[in-house]
Amino acid sequence: MDVKVPTVRALDADVTEYVKFYGLSAHRSTFAVRLTFPDVPSDVYLAAVLLASPGKLYKIPVPAFVVRIRDRKVSTLDDLKQIACEIPDDMYFDMEVILWGNRLEKVTLKKNEEQFPTEVTRLRLDDRRVRRSDADAGF
Repeated sequence: MDVKVPTVRALDADVTEYVKFYGLSAHRSTFAVRLTFPDVPSDVYLAAVLLASPGKLYKIPVPAFVVRIRDRKVSTLDDLKQIACEIPDDMYFDMEVILWGNRLEKVTLKKNEEQFPTEVTRLRLDDRRVRRSDADAGF
């Protein structure tokens, strides 16, 4: 009897990088999320909101997928990092997210880099150590 089992690379199953911005934590959608959503609308998955952050104040729903920021399409974490760094501090901007059930919601946020800086955390799979870099250092 022959059995064929589809395999998945470890990089596709693990979260290796996440971005914190405006009190939101986003990372690439995990393998389990992609199994749940046959057509993932974006590869930017909002997983958490920090208490007392702009994300919590403006009631950003999580979990959700970020699809647009300032009328620009967001499909990868690189897109998110680039757009997040281009927004001036203390500026209001719109963000569109897709919630579970494919419901689109448009929310407005105010950027506050002093208290909630944009940060990138990378996890290396080989030794499971965390390296941090911030928005000013360039991604």
